[in-house]
Amino acid sequence: MTRLLVRTAVLALVGLLVLLAVVLRAPALARSAVRGYLLVCAGLGAMVLVAWARWRSRPDDPLGRGWRHPRPQPVPEALGERRAIVDALRFAQASAVACHDQLRPLLREIADRRLRAVGHRLDQDPAAASILGPVAWDLLRPDRAAPPRGRARGPQLAELTAVVDAIDRIGEGPAGTPA
Repeated sequence: MTRLLVRTAVLALVGLLVLLAVVLRAPALARSAVRGYLLVCAGLGAMVLVAWARWRSRPDDPLGRGWRHPRPQPVPEALGERRAIVDALRFAQASAVACHDQLRPLLREIADRRLRAVGHRLDQDPAAASILGPVAWDLLRPDRAAPPRGRARGPQLAELTAVVDAIDRIGEGPAGTPA
């Protein structure tokens, strides 16, 4: 707030110097120059009042000490991972290349981690294909060829949802009970 007040005072002083120069050089324009100066001062005053009102009414500052930019909170690791997956899902729908280069490695890592928890490995165990199912295996299989570079669209949301659901079901027995 102090910085704003100093800047406003400097602008008002510069305006006053311009007003004096106009009055001394062209006395016939003095009346218009004074009106212009008053208009500028009124605008500066309105700007200060709005800034002061924002400064005093900050809802998360019970003491009303002023407008402070909050420090960015560190993102928990789990939330950061979810955000990366959500972003990769968005990009994967738009581009087959993004699906292969961004989403597929994330999903492969998660699927491999879950398969290892039940005694299988994504790249080395033939049972991984039957555990994941055909839709998920088609995206996650190790020998999947990269799509041609171009503007091909990625898989539809329903297909991506089926892949994520298949990964979620790893380790569950029938009817969603743990195996």
